[in-house]
Amino acid sequence: MKGRTHGSGEPRERYGTNLVQIAVDALLLAQPGDHVMVLAGDAKLEPLFVALRDDDIEVTLISTLDAPSTIAPAPILIEAADRFIDLATIIEQLAVAKPAHQ
Repeated sequence: MKGRTHGSGEPRERYGTNLVQIAVDALLLAQPGDHVMVLAGDAKLEPLFVALRDDDIEVTLISTLDAPSTIAPAPILIEAADRFIDLATIIEQLAVAKPAHQ
């Protein structure tokens, strides 16, 4: 989804945002009792997390604190999630060995 047009002198976001589409899809698709896992870190998602939790939908945030502060998840987002998985703590479990050439 293309981000909005910015006025003269107004700072631009670093990327075109699709956060609105993510929020709309999550709210339309998730049902009470579901578990939504979000791989992100943008604090703008905090209202989505709150809305999902208010609808009895569990939210897990997957990101890492082992990143520059400009891209690490904001504390408000971590607090809004039911669970936070820091990729830095499980990276070795995720690594896949290359198969040997035959």
